[in-house]
Amino acid sequence: MPVTFFNPAAPDGLLDEMWGVQSANPSISRERAQALKSDGDEGASFLYGEKETRTINAKCMEGTADQLVLPKVGTILQEGSGDTAKFWHVDSVTLTYSATDWPTIEVQIHRHAEGNSHAISGSAGNHRTYSFPANVLATLKGGKGVPQGAAGLSFSDLSVGISQLSLALTANHVEAPYVGEPPHIPASDNHDGTLTVTCETVGQATPTVAQGFDYDQTETSANTSNTSNDDASHTYVMHLAHD
Repeated sequence: MPVTFFNPAAPDGLLDEMWGVQSANPSISRERAQALKSDGDEGASFLYGEKETRTINAKCMEGTADQLVLPKVGTILQEGSGDTAKFWHVDSVTLTYSATDWPTIEVQIHRHAEGNSHAISGSAGNHRTYSFPANVLATLKGGKGVPQGAAGLSFSDLSVGISQLSLALTANHVEAPYVGEPPHIPASDNHDGTLTVTCETVGQATPTVAQGFDYDQTETSANTSNTSNDDASHTYVMHLAHD
């Protein structure tokens, strides 16, 4: 098999054209069943439950006026057609802003080699989806650096500021037990979406949260040093209903 270069790709429909794919890393795992002999050593085994996970990283180099278009967790995507079609489930979406870069996004997806629990047609494919809340999404713009008021967080004191901001959208993905031969998962769905916002600051002041952003602040950690400036990390959580 030839070695190829410069060819990361995402399934069609996953990312808006504003996103340039930087990497797409697949990983395949399998379950293993075994039976032991009476002397305690293995006598037989078989593999089942092949699962492919793909982590896709992309960057947006669009202008500052453009609102970011972000995937929904729980979306089902079809790659290919016919007997070779692959059905991907979107597991998580993490958006990261940095003061020294453009917005980046990491999307994790997975599929099963056997069964049709993620098929687009039929009841097995009716997965609940979760989106970034409208008021949060309205603050997420393109361009370099961290947009003022992104995710509803800001500072009035110019001596402190946000060096990095990440927003992770997830949901609990529940899969039914294996059935059939070969063993496969017949159905799955999602519940209890969560948006986790992590704000890294220069200085230890706490960001102001705009009205209407219903976060619970779950963690604050600070750092002081004799070789660097003071900084802090602030974590906020918001639980979401399905679309």
